Parts: sequence; structure tokens; C-alpha cells
Amino acid sequence: MKLDLQPNNILLGIKDDSILSQFEQAEFEAPVPRKTLEDRTIYLSRPLPISYGTPVLCDLGEARLGIDQQQGDIMPDLYRAPEVILGMSWDSKVDIWNVGMVIWDLFEHRHLFRARNSACELDDGCHLAEMQAVLGSPPAEFLARSERSCLFWDENGGWKGAPSIPDNDLHALEERLSGEEKDDFLRFLRRMLCWLPEERASAKDLLFDPWLMHGLFK
Repeated sequence: MKLDLQPNNILLGIKDDSILSQFEQAEFEAPVPRKTLEDRTIYLSRPLPISYGTPVLCDLGEARLGIDQQQGDIMPDLYRAPEVILGMSWDSKVDIWNVGMVIWDLFEHRHLFRARNSACELDDGCHLAEMQAVLGSPPAEFLARSERSCLFWDENGGWKGAPSIPDNDLHALEERLSGEEKDDFLRFLRRMLCWLPEERASAKDLLFDPWLMHGLFK
């Protein structure tokens, strides 16, 4: 099964039910602004305090059942795996790519890729150029899987797309860590962010990655 993993589709379970009564009391004491129309009333949203309970996946409208190779553009723009951008068939390993993107977003508080041109329009060339800056050049085996590859790389695998390759790699883009912890975190990410889907680690392997396990059993 292919899920639609992104921060907007991850809910946090409520560990302390008292935040619900507090939320209710706050609304009673200071109701949020609202606009009443003929057929409905529109309320301004009231923030709910964060509760660090068990994460829950939601909104599976874009989920795909099955383990076979599939086709189609099924991911949010900035989260698209390279095989999706290039119109290749794909499988559940696109979810592993998504996990890496979500981890980066949540940890770094910003997106890894912009995927936009100078006019702020979604641009596959810009997206792939950013990927090459972070991942290095794609293997010839990967490029051979898509007829669209020739739009961005020459027959020798050299970049020929209109956007230039950004002068940033993953090490330079990561700014919150240092030393061995930074090296371990980036190694963890690289297990997910791979050109070849079959080289991406499984969910089970990632769960027991040393970066996640470090200090857990002290």
C-alpha cells in the first residue's frame, strides 16, 4: 500500500484529556469571531494545544492499495520522489522517500527542495537540479527507466537542464547539528533519499537505525 505521507496528514494523539476541557472553557469565556451567512456559520479556528501522543496517519484519499508497480503523480509537489517526477512506474518505496522529506521538514523547520523557478512556478527541472545537488548524479540505470530523462541529462548522465545545479549539498544545508551527530543524522537521511528506489531502506530497518537508537537504552 502506498500512503500519502506529509506533515499535514500526521495527527498527534491526545495524552492529556484536560486540554479538551480547557479548549471548551476558553471558547465559553471568549468565543471566537464568526460570520453568519444564510445557510451556514463560519468560525475562526481556535488553536488546540499540542499534545505529544502517538502519531496517527490521516487523510488517506491519495492512498493506493496493492504492492505492484503503479503509475501516476500521487504526491504533494515538494514531496515527489524522483521516479514520480520522471513518470516512471513506482511502488511503496515512494513512501520511504516521503519519510525522509517529512523528517527533514520537521527537524529543520523548512523544506529541503523548493522546486520553483524564478517566477515561483512549479518546475520539474529546478526540482531535479536540487535533487542532484543533494544526492549527486543519478545512476545510468535509473535514467534508463524514463524517456523524460533525456530532457535533463545527456547520454553520459551529464546535467543539461536549463536550471543550474545549486551549489549546496546535504551537509551544507543541515545547520542544526554538528560533529558525529550530524554525520549520523545525514547517514540516516541518505538511507531514504536515494535515486534508485530499491536502494532505499525498509521501514523496519529505519526503525532500528543507530541514529534513532542512540541513547534509547541508556
